[in-house]
Amino acid sequence: MGSSRVLALDGIVSVDAVGWFTCAMVDGGAPYCWGNNPNGILGDGTWLSLRSNPVRVMMPVPFFQ
Repeated sequence: MGSSRVLALDGIVSVDAVGWFTCAMVDGGAPYCWGNNPNGILGDGTWLSLRSNPVRVMMPVPFFQ
């Protein structure tokens, strides 16, 4: 599996990659994810099969480490 560029995120405090998608948390606790999105797994409210750029994950409360 190769690597590819994604749009920059400012203030990244952590990154995790699992399977076919990657997520990053930025200062303030906002999570962003990109990669494969089967069945809406990225949590951005869409069912698009692939997200090449980070999308904000929709959550009812702020995400903290």
